[in-house]
Amino acid sequence: MKKMGKKPGLSEKQLSFIAGGYALLVFVGGVIGHLKAGSAMSLLSGICFGIALFISATGLYLEKRWGSILTLILTASLLSFFGYRYFITHAFMPAGLMLSLSTVLFIIFAKNCRK
Repeated sequence: MKKMGKKPGLSEKQLSFIAGGYALLVFVGGVIGHLKAGSAMSLLSGICFGIALFISATGLYLEKRWGSILTLILTASLLSFFGYRYFITHAFMPAGLMLSLSTVLFIIFAKNCRK
């Protein structure tokens, strides 16, 4: 029997922890990209997107609509970027891994935005 008032799927709090983990991964990935390849752009992008994703995760945790929307927009941006990078390089690390992860998270966050 279904409980009244309970939405199916993940709660906003659970989604905020997923987004926070994704933010940490993006942030650390940018730092690693800088250390391994000397790419200042990787460092800047990783820091900026990591902070922005952390802010959106905070919005999700506080159950604000803008948190869901911002998380979806940032994930779509990273999905597009890593899709392009994977298409050009055909290398699984890091482009293929981040493309796969971003795709899964985009679907999860898109389902949440529709609630």
